[in-house]
Amino acid sequence: MTRTSRDETFCGICGHLLTRAMIAAEFDGQFIDYADREALGMSFPICDECRRKLLDIDAGGIEAAKRRTREVVGELVEE
Repeated sequence: MTRTSRDETFCGICGHLLTRAMIAAEFDGQFIDYADREALGMSFPICDECRRKLLDIDAGGIEAAKRRTREVVGELVEE
């Protein structure tokens, strides 16, 4: 976690300033960086708004992902 002071940090997704009391969730673990072809570790806090967005995206599944993509790129995605 990158800290701006002892009592504040920022959301690792949107970058908004957070106090410790405002942290709604935290990623803590390994991830694969396919662009740089390496496995890395990361830990960062997440604000409530980004947490809710992540949960909504995950709950929608692949059908919701296809619908969102069609909204952006049109009919290039199969139904």
